[in-house]
Amino acid sequence: MQKGTKKRRRKRQRGSMIAATLIGSCIALLFFVWVFVSFQALILESQSAVSSSHNVIGPGHNVANIVRQIENAFVPGNNAGNKVQKMEGGALQSGIQPYQSPLLIFTCSRANYLTETLDNIYSSIPTTCVMGCPIVVSQDKDIPEVTKVIETFKAKFEAKGIPFYHLVHPTTTNLRGNAYNLLAVHYGWALRTLFDGKAYDKYTLPDRVIILEEDLRIAPDFFDYFEATAPLLDSDPKLLAVSAFNDNGYSSQVSDAKRLLRSDFFPGLGWMMTRNTWVNDLGAKWPTGYWDDWLREPQQRQNRQFIRPEITRTFHFGAKGGASGNQFGGNLNRVMLNTAPIEWKSEDLSYLEPEKFDNDYAHQVASAKLVHSRNEALEQVNSGNNARIEYKGIDGFRNIARQFNLMTDEKAGIFRTAYKGVVETRPNGGNFVYLTPPFEELRASFGDKWPNQ
Repeated sequence: MQKGTKKRRRKRQRGSMIAATLIGSCIALLFFVWVFVSFQALILESQSAVSSSHNVIGPGHNVANIVRQIENAFVPGNNAGNKVQKMEGGALQSGIQPYQSPLLIFTCSRANYLTETLDNIYSSIPTTCVMGCPIVVSQDKDIPEVTKVIETFKAKFEAKGIPFYHLVHPTTTNLRGNAYNLLAVHYGWALRTLFDGKAYDKYTLPDRVIILEEDLRIAPDFFDYFEATAPLLDSDPKLLAVSAFNDNGYSSQVSDAKRLLRSDFFPGLGWMMTRNTWVNDLGAKWPTGYWDDWLREPQQRQNRQFIRPEITRTFHFGAKGGASGNQFGGNLNRVMLNTAPIEWKSEDLSYLEPEKFDNDYAHQVASAKLVHSRNEALEQVNSGNNARIEYKGIDGFRNIARQFNLMTDEKAGIFRTAYKGVVETRPNGGNFVYLTPPFEELRASFGDKWPNQ
């Protein structure tokens, strides 16, 4: 009896081992089939993609790009959404890998402005290549003076250990339109080239990109600012981008270089977005004109917000030759560029998380003294208090905004710098004056975050 029992037990064990082996083999076979099919799909996609950046795409680029896409799918840590880590004291540690956050600079015909911008970047960019590296300059039109500037700085940056790539946007005879149309087409082409892996083939596909134009000067902590805010952008689905600019950041009306805010208005003028936002959202529908106003429309914004600083990290100095014709030159010239670098790695930015920010900001605005004129607001501010003044409609806002020297225009119903209808300023750099919609509308916009009073 015992021998029979042992034989049956051995048979069952052998059967279990055979079954386990078969199951393991099937799983392995399915995995290799999936890899093969995915590889073939990538090959077809790569073959169908249009390659037009002749000076950076060499033989074998398609294969290298496929390999990099597979690396991005399998290498741990290549998912931007998984890179947020907590540091002691609550500060966010980026966990960002080098060469995953390139700096894309758009240029066209203004060689003197590009020289100033690149020289400014050269003096500020870290050599660690964590943020703003590689540098990619995308040139619209092959103008010799501009090309010479790019080639000169390419040698300088590479001698410093910063990879530098030069794209030339091919012009077509059937492309017509004003400067805004041409700029939007150039933007779409360059972003597609970068995120498709066609700007360079040495590094894995970028997780995000920082965007500048040829006439922007940057603050000393520009790159550290974006490194500190990248984990928030990567992990918060309610954020569309991070900007370095404050449209109302005039020298007499700002004071806190560490303070960052959420905003419903896209400022532009030095900004960062993720690869995921481009690939899964904006890339397929990028416009052929007025790209910045298009990005502010509800269909694109989808109730997402932007991070912006109180004191701006870029300064627009291009008075001549730009697409806007220096439309807002009088305002832009008054914006104060930050000059005192902040040690962003030690800053706790958890207050920018949506729930916490809404709760804190609602309490700040709610606790401000309601006033009915500019003089009353200034009396409160001069007494060390915050003030709130209500506007009704667009015309009502513009009337009050002019009194406080704020920008008066709106895009898609959103005023510049506004969050839930609130536009703030610091007269004389002191306490706040909040321009808000009427109370019931204001309270409704903050929902359950508005304090019971």
